[in-house]
Amino acid sequence: RLFQVLFLFMEFRTVIPIVSSGNTINHTHQILMVGSCFTENMGTRLQNAKFKVDINPFGIQYNPLSIAQTLDQLIVPKTYTDTDLFQHESRWHSFMHHSCFSGNTVEETLDNINKRIQEASQHLKKADFLFVTFGTAWVYELKESGQIVSNCHKLPDAKFTRRRLTVEEIVSVYTKLIQQINRSTNQQIIFTVSPIRHWKDGAHE
Repeated sequence: RLFQVLFLFMEFRTVIPIVSSGNTINHTHQILMVGSCFTENMGTRLQNAKFKVDINPFGIQYNPLSIAQTLDQLIVPKTYTDTDLFQHESRWHSFMHHSCFSGNTVEETLDNINKRIQEASQHLKKADFLFVTFGTAWVYELKESGQIVSNCHKLPDAKFTRRRLTVEEIVSVYTKLIQQINRSTNQQIIFTVSPIRHWKDGAHE
């Protein structure tokens, strides 16, 4: 009987007390979320709960430098042209964008991309919170140009060099970017991590 009483009061899980943040988010706030799958999942939940949130205006992105480039192109809105696109398997793509922006014609693809940039750029200016989610420090660089791509769009591996970013590279880029954001907007920036499991590199990696 004593064992039954003790059993009722035993903890079978690790309890971690979480201190409430002073930066609470409510339905009056504007939110912009960029980055990997966490952004899509949590952003969708916030949208379903009727929060004012803009999710991944370039599509899902995983590496910090591509995400930084996205934010840079939203602070000063970039207008994409046909020189920013390439054709593969009868569709037009941008190396900065997810395949959901790809189209059957140059005009269709540019229209999808540029409309979304204008919308998100306006949202960023009004945003109270910016969520940035990193997924991996591994990047793919185009051998012919050295450009770090957000999406390889199933092009042959031989066209890319794969390497891992250093901490110094990431910190250097984001130090400048945060200063740039703070000069033009007034939002809280929240960094999160949603790691990709690189199983093909082995369990340790």
